[in-house]
Amino acid sequence: MKVSDYVASVLAREGVGHAFVVQGGAVAHLIDSIAKRDDIDYVCSGHEQAAAIAVHGYAAKKNGFGCAIATTGPGIINLINGAACLYYDSLPSIFLGGQVATARYKAHELGVRQLGFQESPHADMMRPVCKYSTTVTDKNRIRFELEKAIYIAKAGRPGPVFIDICDDVQREIIDPDALEGFKPEAPVVKTAEIDGSVQKLLDMVQAAKRPVFVLGGGVRTGGYSEAIVKFAERLGIPCMLTWGALDCIPATHPLNAGGFGLHSGRAGNFTIQNADLLVGFGARFTQHQTGTPASQFARGARKVVIDVDQTELDKLKAIGIVADLPVCSELGVFLTAMSRRENDFPSTDFSAWRERIADWNRRYPPGQDLSSDKTSTRMSPYTALAAISDVAGEGDYIFGDVGATLSWMYQTWKAKRGQSLLTSFNNHTMGYALPAAIGAALANPGAQCWSINGDGGFLMNIQELGVVALHKLPVKVIVLNNHGYGVIQQTQEDYFDSRFHASTAALGLMDVDFIKIAEGFGMKTLRIDSADRLKSGLAQVAAEPGPIFCHIEIDPKARIRPAVGGGRPIEDTAPLLPRDEFRANMIVEPVK
Repeated sequence: MKVSDYVASVLAREGVGHAFVVQGGAVAHLIDSIAKRDDIDYVCSGHEQAAAIAVHGYAAKKNGFGCAIATTGPGIINLINGAACLYYDSLPSIFLGGQVATARYKAHELGVRQLGFQESPHADMMRPVCKYSTTVTDKNRIRFELEKAIYIAKAGRPGPVFIDICDDVQREIIDPDALEGFKPEAPVVKTAEIDGSVQKLLDMVQAAKRPVFVLGGGVRTGGYSEAIVKFAERLGIPCMLTWGALDCIPATHPLNAGGFGLHSGRAGNFTIQNADLLVGFGARFTQHQTGTPASQFARGARKVVIDVDQTELDKLKAIGIVADLPVCSELGVFLTAMSRRENDFPSTDFSAWRERIADWNRRYPPGQDLSSDKTSTRMSPYTALAAISDVAGEGDYIFGDVGATLSWMYQTWKAKRGQSLLTSFNNHTMGYALPAAIGAALANPGAQCWSINGDGGFLMNIQELGVVALHKLPVKVIVLNNHGYGVIQQTQEDYFDSRFHASTAALGLMDVDFIKIAEGFGMKTLRIDSADRLKSGLAQVAAEPGPIFCHIEIDPKARIRPAVGGGRPIEDTAPLLPRDEFRANMIVEPVK
């Protein structure tokens, strides 16, 4: 059996139905081997970065596992940005590269920069953003390295892995059954220790008056939202959602207390900052969530943090957060331990706390537009995104691109049952939403996928419109065009006296006709340039069974509001409330 045929068979066995590829001389054997099979196919991406990001969308479903393949040198180097998205968002995947033939893979031995054509130290380059990265120079190591890499990708905190296979090794003949396999050590589960942590948590819940559960990205990637909501319902505890978990609970659920952080609404920030018990499930508590300094975050709350990664727990103290009960455990193991104690759950009544949260949401509704000139005739992005949220259906996949559009979207969106709401949560890659939607459309046949973009980020991977059109994928591509980098302009207003260098068309930024470009790729197009056409236009977009491109003109002066200014605790968002009103909303003592 040829090595490349064996690799293709392993991918298929792992449930990889599509590999995202850019063809090249050093991966021609791998792609040809995939093409010979009926249980896996290749999809040609327009750029290797887009291929890697497509894997993010492909792997985002529960138990998803994706693959991208790129050739030696610049091809593999272009994968790095997308690999970082998967690494920081903890999604399992495998990247395969083609290295020069072993006879020319000598630069590291000879001390020269390069010997083989396009030779680069791929494994070294990928290692910082992969859980495992290696080069295979011996055909007899291929089974061991593949099995090891796939195990590592899925074990513990998931993430991407990279295997670089020399071109001549790919075409050698092997007997896979005769090769050494990888035998992982059995995981050690500290049952007694975890049971003790569950008891401590229940004791804290019984003593609390204003508890919250915080659901992080680990909840959605592991598929644990249903179990956690069940416990929340049993105890009557409101649930707060990081951006990575905003789709874990429908917006209409009575225990959904919304998001929190630098670009979230006032209500959610008042909630978490006034809590007296915070229980974090699979949440990393990043700067975007805690604000700066992190010591001001949920400062009146005892904190329980459950995370599979001990280094994330160790990090908390270093950034100024005291975890009263840090628990290093896979969420599934901890939730199983909780379920064993369900009959021992304390009787609790947090109705007064839930009513206080409901009052904050009534007075400070999420997505309330505080950003635009009310005399402007231009469409508010909040108006546009609320309308898109209304027409998107249950079970749809929604991908938001990075920039001001993403913050507007996450402030506005009301998740429906079964929706998946995704972005490049931690690497924050512009150009993410289109290739990720392509990945999701191929991984979930029949699902409707939405790619929601700003004009700036969309240009980063605009070539992937050709993939959507070629495969007639059910992807609804929307560009909200403010003709500039809105989030950068907001920073320039705060720190540079509104000198919009390199963030507007007037000062160096390209401003293109997206409709003409989309039509050039063969896309059906629609332009919405006024609010009175929004409802009918989006109804047309939602009803389209195949690909469609929709261009929406929005107010160039719209800004992200509310937003937390530098150095302020997250409950004190701009535009600042009158001080008497602000203090009346604080149960915990405000920061002086």
